[in-house]
Amino acid sequence: MEVPEDDDFDLLSQEELVKERPRFAESKDEALSADTAHDSAISDSELDDKVSDYSFTWPVFTDLVYSADGSINLKAQDTRIQNLLKTAIFKLKKASLFDNAFPNITQKRKIALEAVHIATGKHKEYAIGKRMKHNFDYALAFARLEGRMSSFHTNLKKLAHQIVASHFGLKKGCADEVEELLKSHKYIFPTDTKGKVLRDQPFCDEAMIDTIRSSLFNDGNDEPELPVAMVCLIATIIHVILKDWSSGNPPSSAQVKSFNASSNIGVYRAHHATLSHIFAGSRKKYHALMARLYKAVSAVENTASTSSLNTCDYLDIDAMVEE
Repeated sequence: MEVPEDDDFDLLSQEELVKERPRFAESKDEALSADTAHDSAISDSELDDKVSDYSFTWPVFTDLVYSADGSINLKAQDTRIQNLLKTAIFKLKKASLFDNAFPNITQKRKIALEAVHIATGKHKEYAIGKRMKHNFDYALAFARLEGRMSSFHTNLKKLAHQIVASHFGLKKGCADEVEELLKSHKYIFPTDTKGKVLRDQPFCDEAMIDTIRSSLFNDGNDEPELPVAMVCLIATIIHVILKDWSSGNPPSSAQVKSFNASSNIGVYRAHHATLSHIFAGSRKKYHALMARLYKAVSAVENTASTSSLNTCDYLDIDAMVEE
């Protein structure tokens, strides 16, 4: 995963976003040099007056280039907007992994706008932030970046497919094995050499750990424990891959490349409920589990052992370690 050099999580308030005032060109000729000019001190009321003036022109570098379908293609934009969008997209990915992997469409668009606002502050592109504030259609175009969240999940699934297929030995005729793995989400638990389910180690199956490590831990992440959304998302992706194999036949290329969030949100919530259940039972055991997962996937210390949606059928909280 490509990581911007500075990737803090601070969300700028509207006041912080406009502390430094951009210089806005009053004619198209002046707009050509506006993107290299220093910001000038201009009050909100003065800016509002300028925006309402028929002769007002936003700096050229803030203009968006639209595709035929109305979307904004990253590579078609001005370099400054490209840099801003790369940061915003990275923020979207982080929100998916650290907050909520399956927000609804309204929440996703709000997250996208917040990500762009953070990026405008990070890159000091205050004119873009101001244009978003004053132009609804302009802001809506940035809000449609929410589609990148779905693309991110699909790419994770494609990357995870071979890991999951290899780990569980999936091949033609494996329908019965897949059905057993899907039962009560058995696939998130490791087994011992005799095939016994290690019920005190939820989410510690090597397929989980290898998928997280391969897809998400090439960026120097230093969180002391894995976030809930990340663990639940990867567990859900593994579930979807196993479902792709449920007929006993290898999935088609189209299946491998597809991921439908709406039809899998129930699985995500079931995994979230499992972790909540562990947390409610013992905060120490919950922290020990998530810290253990972090150590395993970050290759610091691999300590992992090699209704139908109720993972608690297997879960044994009493046997879980507290440190």
